[in-house]
Amino acid sequence: MPSISSVLLVIQGLPIAGFGATILADQAKAGFADIPASVAHVIGFSSLSLSAVYLATAFQASRSRHHFLLTTIPLRLAAAYAFWRDGADARGAPLWDVINALISVGVLLYERTA
Repeated sequence: MPSISSVLLVIQGLPIAGFGATILADQAKAGFADIPASVAHVIGFSSLSLSAVYLATAFQASRSRHHFLLTTIPLRLAAAYAFWRDGADARGAPLWDVINALISVGVLLYERTA
């Protein structure tokens, strides 16, 4: 049975892949109709790359998974702050990042004490 941190990394990585794929397939559908195609390509492929890292890390040893999750926590909180300052149009993004940061902390504490 996979560890909780492995499952968490897959759950966190799949939406990023979907987001990146949606931008690359149809940037208007992803809400990016106003930006140049080159910017949409950067966002889309960056999202797919980040997703690949999450998914690959899910299959690594627990120490690697834990180090990766520890790294994501401050980055998620910084992203949440930036998205929050972007205003009402981006309110779902900071909520997603804060919740995932807190879940990551909980999973790390649980797996390190179990």
